[in-house]
Amino acid sequence: MRGKYSCLLLIPFTLGATIPHIPLPNGLIPVLDGRIVGGSDTSVEKFPHQVSLRSFDYHRCGGSIIRAKAILTAGHCVSGYTTTYLSVVAGSSFRDGQGPKDTIKNFVVHEGFDPFKYYDDVAILFLNIGFEFNDVIQPISMAKLNEVPPAGTKAYVTGWGVLKESGSQPEVLQVVAVSIVTNSDCAEAYGDKNNVTEHMLCAGEPFGGRDACQGDSGGPLIIGSKQYGVVSWGIGCARSEYPGVYANIGTLRDWIDQRLDEFLGKE
Repeated sequence: MRGKYSCLLLIPFTLGATIPHIPLPNGLIPVLDGRIVGGSDTSVEKFPHQVSLRSFDYHRCGGSIIRAKAILTAGHCVSGYTTTYLSVVAGSSFRDGQGPKDTIKNFVVHEGFDPFKYYDDVAILFLNIGFEFNDVIQPISMAKLNEVPPAGTKAYVTGWGVLKESGSQPEVLQVVAVSIVTNSDCAEAYGDKNNVTEHMLCAGEPFGGRDACQGDSGGPLIIGSKQYGVVSWGIGCARSEYPGVYANIGTLRDWIDQRLDEFLGKE
């Protein structure tokens, strides 16, 4: 996937009007604009779980509907934020679309989240009203506890991130196919640049050219009709030697279920 380079860019794939300044190790910096690399236009009808997390009404991150009142996203998308200027828009294929919108009552970020290394990079947003399900707004099922797809499995990632590193943003939702990479191969690729833990899942292509990128953070990595990952970080975008890295729902599922039960109960 991601190839050789002279300047490291460990990128949390975030887009937004504002972002807290977080110093990163090894000269790695966050980049704020983005679109799927190597993908194609798609529609929310095909991916009705996809939402846009917005800050000051500008797209910041992706997310997925897992309950009527619960959105799964990346921890780095909301860490350091308050709910005041955040909102979620569902049911639109367009980055600036005006689909049903809800505000956030509260959110919880995984206690192990590390803003420097993106460990446990997952969060759940709890909505004030909740979305009514229809043809373009639907929840997605999640990987079972410790369910991790085998290497080579084709997965799909969606979002409004950039066409290439530092590229332009699309208006229309993008989708790209990537292949699951073993954590051992992924860890070998990243070496001492950043640790790949069991709570991460990697996907990409050996020839590069396909990947999530800035603006896709928090969005879903799916296989069939089930979500296995949450867009988290990478070095550059679509470089041949560096797979994209996702929060691993299978190894984080117990935390997700506990937080859903704690905040929503039987809702």
